[in-house]
Amino acid sequence: MSNKEEAKSHSTKWARLVSWVRHSVLYKIFQFIVSSAAVSLLITIIIFVVEQREDAYRTESMINNLEDISNNLLDVQNSVSTRYLGIFPDYLLEVNALLDEMTPRDSVVIFEDVLYYGILSRPENFIRMNHMLLSHADNGGKVTIAYYDIEGRTFHRMIREQRINPCFWGDMDAELDSMRRKRKFDDSEVCEKYFNKSREKNFESFSRNVDRYLSRLQGRISYDDDLGRELEQIYVKMDSVKTYYLGKPKRQIAFADYEDMYKGMSRLLIEKYLAHGIELIPLDEYLTMTCWLVSGRAVLAFPSKYATDEIGFYSKDPAFSKYISTMLNGVRGYYRD
Repeated sequence: MSNKEEAKSHSTKWARLVSWVRHSVLYKIFQFIVSSAAVSLLITIIIFVVEQREDAYRTESMINNLEDISNNLLDVQNSVSTRYLGIFPDYLLEVNALLDEMTPRDSVVIFEDVLYYGILSRPENFIRMNHMLLSHADNGGKVTIAYYDIEGRTFHRMIREQRINPCFWGDMDAELDSMRRKRKFDDSEVCEKYFNKSREKNFESFSRNVDRYLSRLQGRISYDDDLGRELEQIYVKMDSVKTYYLGKPKRQIAFADYEDMYKGMSRLLIEKYLAHGIELIPLDEYLTMTCWLVSGRAVLAFPSKYATDEIGFYSKDPAFSKYISTMLNGVRGYYRD
């Protein structure tokens, strides 16, 4: 058989085999499986796409619902007469927001332990607050500030809270109570003793605190007006006071340096507030409540035995407003008499 005939014979056999396979039951089963698989895959893909779109829609709907719920909760929270704001110094943002809403007719009443409230923890808030209060007074608004007068007194409460390690609080309070029973009111020696102990116990923390105080106030927020430029000069002087008392080798810094620094900063602010017509009421008792009242709306802060710092609240409850006004009239009468 020639090569041509042999090739033709193989081709014929192959064609018959292919034809038999195509018409066989096995081939039809195979075709059915393949086509079924393709259809199933197509259906699966379609279902997947549809489900993904439904999931996306449900997710978007859920997010919208959550946003609606969140907004409703905020509406409820804002409608409540008294609400929690947070731990110091977080609520200072709310103080500025409250002052930012002042109108020229509003009266402002402030009770605070120190005139430089927030100068270390929130210096930007401190600067903004000063600008708003002085601007309000310049425009005819009534501003009254009652504050703890540290002149001639040892500021042991603030020293204890900010400069004395908590492990010494019990011993220090016991010594101070003993002195008061003996009618010895100059507690400088006791404060100096525990101040030095605390400084040596955690010198790194003490050093960081000094550095924070020495950070410059001027230049943090710049107001391009006469009042802003006037305040800039006060902040330069306050920075100079801080540097004078704390800008020395840190192990040489004493309790008296902090006390004199506080007094120096207070004097500068007192002079500035009085020059702009702000009413100041110096108190000889350390305040346990701090508040900012603007025509019936108030931010209040109270000390807590469960937190190292004060806890802040916002309130528009008339009871608080009446209480603060009554307290103000009481201290006005007491310190004027």
